[in-house]
Amino acid sequence: MKTLDLHHQYHETIKVFKEVFRQKGLIVYPTDTLYGIGGDATCVEVVEMIYAIKKRPKHKPLSVIVGNLEQLLTI
Repeated sequence: MKTLDLHHQYHETIKVFKEVFRQKGLIVYPTDTLYGIGGDATCVEVVEMIYAIKKRPKHKPLSVIVGNLEQLLTI
C-alpha cells in the first residue's frame, strides 16, 4: 500500500494509478464527505471486488467517473 498526495506528487500519483489499474487493483481516494473506492470500471473483476468490499447488493449501481464524453463513449 502506498499513500500519495496528488497536489504535491501529481506525476508519481498518476503513474501509480495507471499501474494499479493495469494490475486490476483498487485505489482509495478522498471526496468531499468520505472516501471513495476506485478502479477500472471496464474490468468485471474490479467491479466485483468493489461490490464485495462495499457489501453492496448487485441490483444497486455504482457510479463511474470519466474525464469527458469521448471517454464515456469508448466504454
